[in-house]
Amino acid sequence: GYPILMIDHGTGVAILTLDGKDKHGTQLLQKLNDGKWHHLDINRNGKIVELVVDKCIDAMDQNRFVNDDRACRVRMETPGENIFLNVNTHLHLGGIHTTAKLRHLGNRGIVGFTGC
Repeated sequence: GYPILMIDHGTGVAILTLDGKDKHGTQLLQKLNDGKWHHLDINRNGKIVELVVDKCIDAMDQNRFVNDDRACRVRMETPGENIFLNVNTHLHLGGIHTTAKLRHLGNRGIVGFTGC
């Protein structure tokens, strides 16, 4: 029920995942396969890639501040020296048809998510 972002600049895959929990293990972000529309931001600056769900609104406190955003935001640096993204190959956005033969994904992200 949570998004997975896999990005490869040609020197190894960076896998960004969320589980909706803050640093204390409190569930702040509910699963996204709830039949509602969600907003995903994917930001990339060179080797730094960031995934943000619903603009972190669910992680805000009563004063509209985000104290701990790890429930809704993950940031990672891609391995190796390359910084360019080659989109002349597989690019999947949204759900993946279950009959598709996508060996390059392994078992990640194919089973267990309904919706897009």
